Amino acid sequence: MAKRIACLSTLVPPDGGKSYSEQVFEIFDAARRYNKEHAIVGVFIVYQDTLLNIFEGAGNELAQVIYRSNRDPRIQQFSVIVNQDISETKFTRWNLKLIHDNCEAHRDYLTKVHRLLEQKLKLGSPLDRLRYEKLMSLQREEKPPVMNDSAAPVFTNSLLSMKSWPRPTALRMDAGLMKICPLLIHKTVAYDRLKGLNLFSQNDELDRRLLQLHNVNALQITPQAQATPARPIQTAVRPAAKNQHSFSQALRHFIAQRRAKGGSKS
Repeated sequence: MAKRIACLSTLVPPDGGKSYSEQVFEIFDAARRYNKEHAIVGVFIVYQDTLLNIFEGAGNELAQVIYRSNRDPRIQQFSVIVNQDISETKFTRWNLKLIHDNCEAHRDYLTKVHRLLEQKLKLGSPLDRLRYEKLMSLQREEKPPVMNDSAAPVFTNSLLSMKSWPRPTALRMDAGLMKICPLLIHKTVAYDRLKGLNLFSQNDELDRRLLQLHNVNALQITPQAQATPARPIQTAVRPAAKNQHSFSQALRHFIAQRRAKGGSKS
């Protein structure tokens, strides 16, 4: 059965006066010759120093090309992010795609690539997520729904948590979000405690970041239970005498008897 394997990697800075462009074409050309001989098709996507390779072909052939790619000294931090069985290939040959900013055709192409990968996508590390997000953030953007003011969340006196990382196409991860997410994944943290960590220099930056997570349904907000008010200490009250008036009479009668017998002293 045919397989599809997608890999992320980062270009090693070229040495010997070689340019990045020359190094990219060397890697692509070597892969093109090998892939043609072994009936492997797919695409070699390049954006700045980030590489995304999508290979399609027989499983045993792809195992060899992944081994070769992982040992290539011209790339580093090699990671497999998709590994799936397929009934048919989507590519007809080995292609090179150099992605440029502000190119509508490239945005459309990246949108198609993401749709091809998203169901089996596994970003196992923060680095993989950042690289994939860096690349896919260039795809055609859809405007997020406008929230009513009444729907704005209240973070104060709330418990915050996250079950999983936000989808790369839903939210572009950056350094600010990377400060927050690891603290909330599979954890429950009080807002006041999070604020007390002073993660950001600006006072409203934490709320802005939390709102970003909330808007893509990545943040769970639970109102923090109000502290149970301390119960007042109840002093035990002795029951009153059944007949307080009778007790006074008996006390006076006792004193009178003592005086009559000379038992009292002036």
